[in-house]
Amino acid sequence: MTNQDEQITNDTEVSPTPIKKNLDEMNVDELRAYAKDKKAKARQYISKYQKTEQGKKTTRNASQKYYNKKRAEILEKKKAYYLRKKAAKAAKL
Repeated sequence: MTNQDEQITNDTEVSPTPIKKNLDEMNVDELRAYAKDKKAKARQYISKYQKTEQGKKTTRNASQKYYNKKRAEILEKKKAYYLRKKAAKAAKL
């Protein structure tokens, strides 16, 4: 074996590729770690996307669409909250 061959074999031994397991083969702790890591990566991706111009635009459009669809419910909840607060303030006096 030459010096170059030894270096190649040493490099492969130092950084082996991780073996991916099937979800059915994982134990509970591995599944929890996998789910936690996946959620963290998704949260990071969403946060990064929402900071871009396209992400801001998409988020704003989605918020407007939601508000327009649920406008009656939202206003009813606000009105009920206002009336409860007003009644509580009147009861104190």
